[in-house]
Amino acid sequence: MHNLILFLILCLPITFQASNLKIEAVEWHHETNPGKKAHVRMTISWDNAWHNDRNHDAAWVVIKLKHQERRTQHLKIASGGHRLLANQLNNNVSPKISVPADGAGFFIHPSKNYHGHVSWTIQIELDSAILNDNRFRPWEYRIRTHGVEMVYIPAGGFTLGDPDTVLIKKGALFASDGDGKFGGLFKIENERSEINISTAKGDLFYQPIDAYMGDQKGPIPAEFPKGVQAFYIMKYELRQGQYADFLNALTNSQSQLRANFGGKNYYQLRGTITLGTDQYQAAKPDRPCNFLSWDDAMAYADWAGLRPLTELEFTKACRGPLAPAFHERPWGAASKDQLARHVSANGDLAMTGNWNESQMSDSNRAVFGASYYWVMDLAGSLWERVVTIGDDTGRKFTGQHGDGRLTGFGFANVEGWPQGVEEEGGYGFRGGGYYEQGRHYHDLNPHAPVAQRRYGSWSGGNRAEAYGSRFVRTAE
Repeated sequence: MHNLILFLILCLPITFQASNLKIEAVEWHHETNPGKKAHVRMTISWDNAWHNDRNHDAAWVVIKLKHQERRTQHLKIASGGHRLLANQLNNNVSPKISVPADGAGFFIHPSKNYHGHVSWTIQIELDSAILNDNRFRPWEYRIRTHGVEMVYIPAGGFTLGDPDTVLIKKGALFASDGDGKFGGLFKIENERSEINISTAKGDLFYQPIDAYMGDQKGPIPAEFPKGVQAFYIMKYELRQGQYADFLNALTNSQSQLRANFGGKNYYQLRGTITLGTDQYQAAKPDRPCNFLSWDDAMAYADWAGLRPLTELEFTKACRGPLAPAFHERPWGAASKDQLARHVSANGDLAMTGNWNESQMSDSNRAVFGASYYWVMDLAGSLWERVVTIGDDTGRKFTGQHGDGRLTGFGFANVEGWPQGVEEEGGYGFRGGGYYEQGRHYHDLNPHAPVAQRRYGSWSGGNRAEAYGSRFVRTAE
């Protein structure tokens, strides 16, 4: 190659520990000759990766450029040309790398059946649009990589509701008998079909005792993400270390509104994020990130190229294609007798005894509280914020993804996403939430049955100790 100059920029790795996900040895190469190209080399690894006959986990990775003075820029990924440079484990399990049409990031996962640790050195090609700007000065930037572990939820139908009709008083969905009463469970088998909500026989319905469960109106439009189409969901709730890294990528104006640790009792109730010398840091980076408002959560989702989860997708991620069991929780049974997953006295998620996630299988997922697809902590940790079917704002949601950019004051700017608690609703809470040690709990919280919708359409609640979030991305 003639007249080629490479600008090599080394950056500090950003490490997430939920499954010990690490992105290390990151290098950015930028050509300045005609036909400019750029790529990023990195080593990515995590524990307990899997690919089985049903689904797989994956890492979702986004790449940013951090300027000395201006906002972080979100880099688009090229559609192809990516390479595996080395398999650090020599186990013959190569990665599959896929890039969505918008180039907001890339997925990487084992390409064949496997369960264990993975570590790959890869080269990711970047979209060259930014390089064609004559004002671009690469030496003014530092590159940053951010990763989130995801779980692939395959395409297919599923069932709403629960045979336990007691849950109808908690907003559970069902098929109407023709008079607005329980007439059986309700199957969803078509992603692009409109779903009627009415008392007519066979239509979807529910019996709210207050507005927190929904307005009983409809229909649910064809464009609303229902969970039949394949999607990726975060394996764990957003972690405090991830949120601190997000805050560090923002401008001063943006981070002032998104910093979530200013309220009373934050540090007494499991919060660990602090502001040091111009840097946010989390003393417990693996701990679920509580004290999140809806606007905080949506800002992260937009910035990371993800989107909010709908309450129908929540149900699909919990139970998959299986018929609902009586009073079923996300691990497929009503009983908590086997459950070893808990919030420890110091506030961390932990396992009783000597269990660890490398031992998880379909036969023992009730021990880990894992869903049908091995998604973790869909009940028992923090309340899951979801886009609701229970009001008009929520039903208008079409599933558009974040583009990596925020407003000047740190808000998500994606058209069609519900706004915050001072706006017009559009979201609610599912799954239950853990508040503090010694508090009285009951059968419906924090390990809520999948079908419970007691707050399924309550778009209130600012930052609190039991409020978190996780996000999804539609698969292509």
